[in-house]
Amino acid sequence: MTLEEKVAQLRGFWMRDLIENDEISIEKCRELIPDGIGHICQFASTNAYQADKLAKVISELQDYVKNETKSQIPIMFHEEIICGLAAREATVTPQMIGMACSFNPALVSQNAKNAAESIKNLGGYHVLSPMMDVITNANWARAEEGFGEDSYMVSVFSDAFISAVQENGVAATAKHYAGYGVSNQEEDFFINETLFPFEVAVTKSKVATVMPGYHKFRDVPASVSTELLTRSLREHLGFDGVIVSDYNAIRNAHTNHKYTKSHEEAALMAIKAGIDVDLPAGFNYAHFVELVKNGQLDESIIDASLERVLKFKEKYIPKNLSTKSNINLDEKKYRNDALKSAREAIVLLTNNGILPLQNKETNILVTGPNADSCYSLLGDYSWGGLAEFFRKLPIDRNDPKLYTLLGGLEATVNENFNIEFERGFNWTDEDEKIVATKDGDIQEQKANRTPLEQIPVTSFNSALEKAKHSDIIIVGVGETRYLCGEGSNRKGIDLPGNQENYINKLVETGKPVIVVVFGGRPMAISRLAKKCAAILYAWYPGEEGGNAIAEILLGKTNPTAKLAVTLPNSNQDVPVCLKDTNRPQMFPFGFGLSYTTFEYSNFSKLEQVSTSNTSFDIMFTLKNTSDIDGAEITQFYFNNKQNKKLLGFSKIVLKAGEEKNVTMRFYLDQFGRYENGEFIIKPNQYTLMIGASSIDIKYECSFDITGENIKKLKRDYFFSENI
Repeated sequence: MTLEEKVAQLRGFWMRDLIENDEISIEKCRELIPDGIGHICQFASTNAYQADKLAKVISELQDYVKNETKSQIPIMFHEEIICGLAAREATVTPQMIGMACSFNPALVSQNAKNAAESIKNLGGYHVLSPMMDVITNANWARAEEGFGEDSYMVSVFSDAFISAVQENGVAATAKHYAGYGVSNQEEDFFINETLFPFEVAVTKSKVATVMPGYHKFRDVPASVSTELLTRSLREHLGFDGVIVSDYNAIRNAHTNHKYTKSHEEAALMAIKAGIDVDLPAGFNYAHFVELVKNGQLDESIIDASLERVLKFKEKYIPKNLSTKSNINLDEKKYRNDALKSAREAIVLLTNNGILPLQNKETNILVTGPNADSCYSLLGDYSWGGLAEFFRKLPIDRNDPKLYTLLGGLEATVNENFNIEFERGFNWTDEDEKIVATKDGDIQEQKANRTPLEQIPVTSFNSALEKAKHSDIIIVGVGETRYLCGEGSNRKGIDLPGNQENYINKLVETGKPVIVVVFGGRPMAISRLAKKCAAILYAWYPGEEGGNAIAEILLGKTNPTAKLAVTLPNSNQDVPVCLKDTNRPQMFPFGFGLSYTTFEYSNFSKLEQVSTSNTSFDIMFTLKNTSDIDGAEITQFYFNNKQNKKLLGFSKIVLKAGEEKNVTMRFYLDQFGRYENGEFIIKPNQYTLMIGASSIDIKYECSFDITGENIKKLKRDYFFSENI
């Protein structure tokens, strides 16, 4: 291969730059990618093509490199799938933070499998998902994209996601390496907490690619950090796959972080640190031909990255590429899985007995800015969210079919319920301004942050008047993509703008108020909890979200979800998470209500375990003590006089009156830590807790791990098991 051909494989490119008159232009391909190209970036979310057209365009680009380039190396097309494939008309599942509240990794696995099938049908074989950052600060704009605030939880769900994607022939990406969104970079915390999900991804899940973040690691931009990418990722974790840059992250080392003197220096530092592919358009790595020719870069460094890239493509891109037609990206089975996911992602936080709503003549006022807004359903990496935010294409509630809170109620209620709607006030009335973070994607910083939602004329006073004549008020509040998501930080985590005041006015009518909170971050709602009849936290529940909420409100679905993040009592409590056991919050990690009651009993005793053991078991009985079928998420924690940590969880389904014996197996490796490059299991005293949440502990026992120190290079076991 020529030097130019080698460098081309280490760069990404935008498909839109190869299109003319809505078709692939061979002339532009010859001009702009004469030597082929490594990646085509966000091939689906950056255009409005329907599935068959998209597959055709991808096929034509593959034909171009096969027939008109010397190397004939196929292009890797990649996309995002954290809430379903980010393509027009594709199924939208609940955002990751909601999926974590399901405590059901099998659901994440199924949704990831569905998205992998969809992207393969189009001709893509690489996804820039999942996000594995541990979320410990509710202010962080990207909280919605992750699996919660506990490293064990993040690891379990990420493993389920990565395994499902890659078992279906699509490469996954572990991001963002490492510590993005977390301020604590002290050695012990970094190695044993921040890195744990990535250790699982590299060692157990065998993730194909890794992406560094936009952040600095110990004052060095992650994209050019040898300590982070070489010593930590390559040497400590043993990752030998492809490292891809976050979009424009190498460029940011010079433009935003001011760390390098030039873009050329940023490119040199990035590839020497370990980044193999410069995304999205290869801006920095375009300098490599010149840098090699003038002696600043040894071609052998390019060859090392090229070898990893070619092995990666050979493994994941089929040799015989074919074009499919009549592609349905929102198949019935995908929608069914999206509905099941939404049912299990929505958390019931308070209920004074009003839920489930009784089947009798009832006048219900549905109100609030998120009551009939498609913004309430879509995460920041859904196609609809991306298309509006970046390209100003208004969200179409029929592309795919989107069920809002109002839409779900109207589709689900029977003739005994009379539904009336009055929004009350508009998003454009909000005075809260969002400013893009400067260390993120350049696209985010330049985005126009004006919602395009078309809404009917509404009246605050009219809504209050209708509220007085209703029997029940259901109010939809919270955030939108313009208030959270990548690049959108807020000053606080209260309900935005005038929303809390509006709810207070509704409460003053004397009618029971049910609040449904939508959004991507944990928000402070404790002040409302004592005033309202019930509160549901719906996150961004996806295309079937309104139907799932309606089913829960009406008792057709029994809520089972529990919080994967702590909801702070106030702005002053931020940051607060599971480890902060000395600062109790009204809605702690693991909390969530059901229409079912459960009883824990018959706990087995645990007094002593030896370091020579591989594992130990603990048993108890769980009983459904109500006349309603339900599921309980049992949670296991340990405390080693430092912090309370999640040790495992199990979702147990029980019919009315049924009881089951539960046995959990824990591995000694779960109690080990890295010290000075070695993994060590030490004798120590621990407290094991079993409960319905992090504060609702049903059983607690102290036990000793005795014996000699056990040292080894890596963990052999990562997770507890329900056996």
